[in-house]
Amino acid sequence: MNEWYAVRNSTTFDEFLDRNKEVKQISYKTDKFGLNRRLWVEDIFGNTVFIITDVSEGLILEVRCYAPNDPSFILFLIIREGSQIFPEESPNFYVRNPWIINKKDFERATLKFLTQIRKDKIYKIWCSKKNDFYSL
Repeated sequence: MNEWYAVRNSTTFDEFLDRNKEVKQISYKTDKFGLNRRLWVEDIFGNTVFIITDVSEGLILEVRCYAPNDPSFILFLIIREGSQIFPEESPNFYVRNPWIINKKDFERATLKFLTQIRKDKIYKIWCSKKNDFYSL
């Protein structure tokens, strides 16, 4: 299943990569209109995720993930940076400006994501692997 998320934040993509060594950039391209950067990243679990940022400020606008990859770990790291997420229900509905979505909707969606992930056994594995990763 493909997953698309709008992101509301104040962290640039470069700051995100600097602070989260468990994510590495694979490729980078500017869209044909020069408004957005399109970046492929990979997490320490081998999941490949597509991130769209604006060119002017470098803020993360959107996260997309295509099956069989899982965006959960990267979304968790983005939220930990102080961001909020909102799932896009249709791949045909493009949210280029996440400020259009109601702030409460972002808050509810982020809380729901965090609640689900904390119940999951994988979350505990991430935390332990993250500690192991930093102890290297």
